[in-house]
Amino acid sequence: ENRNFGYALHAGFGSGFFPGSLGEHFGPTFNFIFGFDFAYKKSILYLNGTLAGDHVKKDYTADKTWHEGQHANVAIIDVSYGYAFVDNEKFKISPFAGLGITEFTGVNKDDKENGLRMVDYNMIFGINTDYKIGTRLKLLPDPFLGVKEKVETSIRARLYVTKVNYDENLQGYSINLTIGLCGFGNMI
Repeated sequence: ENRNFGYALHAGFGSGFFPGSLGEHFGPTFNFIFGFDFAYKKSILYLNGTLAGDHVKKDYTADKTWHEGQHANVAIIDVSYGYAFVDNEKFKISPFAGLGITEFTGVNKDDKENGLRMVDYNMIFGINTDYKIGTRLKLLPDPFLGVKEKVETSIRARLYVTKVNYDENLQGYSINLTIGLCGFGNMI
């Protein structure tokens, strides 16, 4: 039998895009995602980070200028709560919502010493779908922790959306889809 507490580690790759005025100035992203899950029964706390590369499609000026064609970095960090409303032998499906932090950084060709930076704190929501591809049981207690463990390996698809609002001329959503590997462990 599984104990009530679980934990996971996951990593993957994907892409994102920006509808709204944000998408007029920044192109689609190539994403690397990593994160940790901490579960109690069917409730899950997600801690995730997304690092992405992007480029500027059209000049944008606020206090500093982002120039067309320049490279931009995007980071999305989130802390969210999910609930596994489906968790059977093949699938785990968990919608989630929480706090998302979206940051754009770059190097301004006019002023290389002072970089470009925009940060927004907003809600994030989405859904994780884990397709379980293997289960491993460790029936001999771990020599360090003394626990027996069940580990499920899965392919995780994560669709997530966060609102981005830097100012009235630069806002929209960040919509992302990533696919990666996840290892979810339960003490047994």
